[in-house]
Amino acid sequence: MKFRIPATIVALTAALVAIPAYAEQPAAQPQTETAEQQSAREKLRYDANRPLGQAVPEGYQPPFTQETVIKLNAIMRRSIDVLDEFDRLNVDLAQARESNDSARIAEIGKRFGELEQQALNAKTDFMAEKAALIARKEYYDVTYLAAMEYYVEQAPIEISETLAAKGG
Repeated sequence: MKFRIPATIVALTAALVAIPAYAEQPAAQPQTETAEQQSAREKLRYDANRPLGQAVPEGYQPPFTQETVIKLNAIMRRSIDVLDEFDRLNVDLAQARESNDSARIAEIGKRFGELEQQALNAKTDFMAEKAALIARKEYYDVTYLAAMEYYVEQAPIEISETLAAKGG
């Protein structure tokens, strides 16, 4: 079971998060878009469709500063690597069970515990970096940060749920 968020999913998630709150109102009421909602929608459309090499419009801010992107992407990479190894080891575990290789099964079980801890460490590091970002009062795009946070939070959950379903 792989849990990955490709760029298109992140863009879609960003678009879904930006859906105005008035969408939950009854359809009979007139719905008007506020300037803030329109600006957010236009920014998402711009982010998703800007051709490479095209100049950015005046006032455009990237979702994060370069330093923040580097820090957050490094944490995301750790979560991705953990899930990739976890998926690979699940295949190895199935093969070890078929061949009744108890030593390999025990080794994989130990490694699963280590991977779960690494995923939890990545989550902790992400939350610390998020808190530092907020404390610096640095501009960031809430939508992108929320999508990254969701992914990092889900990695240890996916591992623990899969292990629980397999009986340890």
